[in-house]
Amino acid sequence: MRGGIGTALMVVALALHPGLSLADTHASELEQAVAWITPQVGPADAGAHWRITVGERPDLGKVIVTMPPELSRTAHQSALRTAIAERYPELVDFRDKEVRPTSLGCRYPICDPPLRGGNLISTNVVSCTSAFLARSRTDAKLYQMTAGHCDVDHGTNWLTAFTNGQVHVIGAVHSSHFDLSSDASIIRVDNPAGWRARAWVNVTDGLTTTANAQYRIVADADVKLGMRVCDTGAQLGGTDCGTVTAVNVTVDYGDAVVAGMVESTLCAIPGDSGAPVFAGHTAYGLLSGAADFCDSFYEPVRSAENALRVNVAHDGG
Repeated sequence: MRGGIGTALMVVALALHPGLSLADTHASELEQAVAWITPQVGPADAGAHWRITVGERPDLGKVIVTMPPELSRTAHQSALRTAIAERYPELVDFRDKEVRPTSLGCRYPICDPPLRGGNLISTNVVSCTSAFLARSRTDAKLYQMTAGHCDVDHGTNWLTAFTNGQVHVIGAVHSSHFDLSSDASIIRVDNPAGWRARAWVNVTDGLTTTANAQYRIVADADVKLGMRVCDTGAQLGGTDCGTVTAVNVTVDYGDAVVAGMVESTLCAIPGDSGAPVFAGHTAYGLLSGAADFCDSFYEPVRSAENALRVNVAHDGG
């Protein structure tokens, strides 16, 4: 008998909204549940290492609440779990998992993790630009590439900042060249788990570019004369693009002569050294120096890889 009354009530309710379906009604219940839970997540997570996430699964007709396992849960998180279970015994599914979401935000010229190319990096003596991520050919250790001439304070840790202004250590230079062979160096990544490095470049809006802080690098290659390439230097103001005007160029910097460079119309200023040179999701080089504002030189990526015995990391998706 109760079933019959419930059915009648449902028919009347739906009749008030001719365009409403049973699925719409259930979706509304999911939204209401999420709306009730959401304001309580922040207070429940206060001081907790592992955090709560809440989301709708209309295909399952459920709200999914991911919480730390019991032994990792705080008292406030446990209290919220109890309150949710009492209020929505059938609508909510709980999943135990240790998660700590972080933003992927960037505010040129810095980014929150993951570590990537195109950001400001510095020591107490010099500032340059992070290039591509790379791995050792012998033990697969992770490194951050930049220009070799940036290594003026060897043994000192390189630093970068997050968007909240906090400064964090990347590591010290492991190997560098500023000689005939190349102008390239690799910085040891001391905390790979914390940095969660990705083979990305921070690309900003420009005349011919669209902002993409997660611009994937999926290959590396040599360039050809006349090719269009881009770079993101930490001081210029954002991503710039230009044309390759010469290859196999020998450049005399006064304190070093570097052979096998590429000349281009990329614009650059001091502090852009090490900037990743790329196009079509392919790594082409590391910015080295300039003869004039928009007459610059960069180290070919293959030459840098061979000199430092590393392979540029490619993003898997």
